[in-house]
Order: sequence, then structure tokens, then C-alpha cells
Amino acid sequence: MTRRGRNRIRRLAGPRHQSPAGPAAGAQLGLRVVERLSRAEFGGLSADEQSRHVQDALDALRDSIPHGGAEAAAFLDVRLYVQDLAGWAPGDVQRLWPAYRTEIERNADDIHAAFQDALDSGSLSPAQALYAKSCLQAARQLVDLADEYI
Repeated sequence: MTRRGRNRIRRLAGPRHQSPAGPAAGAQLGLRVVERLSRAEFGGLSADEQSRHVQDALDALRDSIPHGGAEAAAFLDVRLYVQDLAGWAPGDVQRLWPAYRTEIERNADDIHAAFQDALDSGSLSPAQALYAKSCLQAARQLVDLADEYI
């Protein structure tokens, strides 16, 4: 394995990091964090390294499911990165996603509550806030549509 592909996931040993620039942005003690690669860096990985990196990012997404507003930013950072990876390696994301989807969907209420808490506190970056608002709006639309059948 090349140096670039080695250990793109790590467990943090320190307190909560707040720097939005680094890979540990918003991470909590012991939270799995994925190093965000540029498209060029990702493209420089072997196919096996790319697949492993996608899996590591999905692991980090699952592990960062927020149960409060303070945890929402870390989840959103990983979610937005997984979206990038889906554009760069759609086959890997599509192949691996079903193993993660159920657990994330099972926690949708906690995720949405955390998004709302984070929005109310103003703790999200503009990109995170936009995504969180979009998710909450989509969830409300599903409920509204379901109400039409009652």
C-alpha cells in the first residue's frame, strides 16, 4: 500500500477539535475521522485503496451519527465528503451503501433532531446549515405527504 493510502482513518485521542479546516473538524474523543482527500489525491490511490477509503468514510459516517446538536457538524462533514466520493467512485459507494443505510435510516429521528439543535444554536458552517435545512425540509415533506393518506 502506498504512503498516501495508509490509515486514512484514525481515532482521536484528544478533546473535541473545532478547526473546520482539518480532518478532525468537529470530532469527539474516540470518534473515527476520515481524512478528506482532494479528487486528485483520491485518483492517485490504487483501486483497492480507493475502495477501502470509501468504506472507511462510510464507517466514519455510521460512527458519527449525532445524538445531539453538538455532534451534528462532524456527521455533516463526513456526509458531505461521502457525497464527493459518490461522484468520484460511484460504483464503490453504491456497492457498499446498503450495509450502512439501515443503521443510518434507523437513527433518522435523532439525526434530524441534532440538525435542528445545531441550526438553532448557529453552530454549523453555511454549507452544513444548507444541507441540514434541506434534510429537515425533505423529512417534513414526507410527513406532509403521509398525512394526505389519512
